[in-house]
Amino acid sequence: MYAIQSAQWFVLRTNYSRELKVMKQLADKNIQCFIPMKYKNIIKDEQRKRIKVPYIHNMVFVNIARNILDSFIAQSDFNCPVSYMKKNNSNEPIIIPQQEMNNFMLVAGCNQENLIFLNDGIEKFAQSDQVRVIGGLLEGLEGYVVRIRRDRKVVVSLQGVVAVAISGIHPSLLEKIH
Repeated sequence: MYAIQSAQWFVLRTNYSRELKVMKQLADKNIQCFIPMKYKNIIKDEQRKRIKVPYIHNMVFVNIARNILDSFIAQSDFNCPVSYMKKNNSNEPIIIPQQEMNNFMLVAGCNQENLIFLNDGIEKFAQSDQVRVIGGLLEGLEGYVVRIRRDRKVVVSLQGVVAVAISGIHPSLLEKIH
């Protein structure tokens, strides 16, 4: 018999850019999941179309109890290989704290053109000033101020997974967290 577990945020890995198929299967089962999306302009049959595509390929963020997700993966309910993203030198899956995931979804879900996703060097962001946005659309967002490409950006990091930087936040809307 399964012990009752609370929902946590996990990162699932897929291959061959099948993250949207996995997300659809999870959404059909009423499981909360998230993939950061952006708009991309394509030309098809001499017509311009604006479509939504993932910022990050082969990665799906899922909010579910681990035992339920384990049973989905074990029963191969997905039409493609799916596995947990694991911690370094460990067989344990990465669990993302709710507050970090809320900050990440707030920034990555805003569909702005001024987002930069960073894969490497995530740990260096913890050495800069930690701030909270106190106004505007991103009110409540917590992150680090970092200089990237000659511009100050607020960086939100999911430790060990990915970081996203956003520019265009006026310094008067930032409050330093001690």
